[in-house]
Amino acid sequence: MIEELDELIQKISTRNAKFSQMALDEKLKEIGNLIEYLLKKDGKFITLDYDNISLGLIKEINIKDLRKKIQCFRHSSQESLKERKDYTDNQKQFMVDLGIAICNLIYRQLKTNQTNFNLSG
Repeated sequence: MIEELDELIQKISTRNAKFSQMALDEKLKEIGNLIEYLLKKDGKFITLDYDNISLGLIKEINIKDLRKKIQCFRHSSQESLKERKDYTDNQKQFMVDLGIAICNLIYRQLKTNQTNFNLSG
């Protein structure tokens, strides 16, 4: 599953980089991009049943909160650059780890939904 996500990240990366070769700030940017890529359909964000697959440990609000915190890594305005500096490397690494778990959760749910759809269609 991680390899498939790494391929998706490389696909949407502006420099076609492997995730393992990225700096923390770039990883956060690409996690934000991947979450949006996975969840945005026809210009709108879809909602998934996160409670079911994560046993209630990750909720939609957690995903929204992470997206808000890493949004500054996706932009280069003066305000965004300042906001990035407010995070320690440990906090950035935590957001990367959490982001990977969330991307895996979303990806698995989408894959399950697609499989169910294909089987019933």
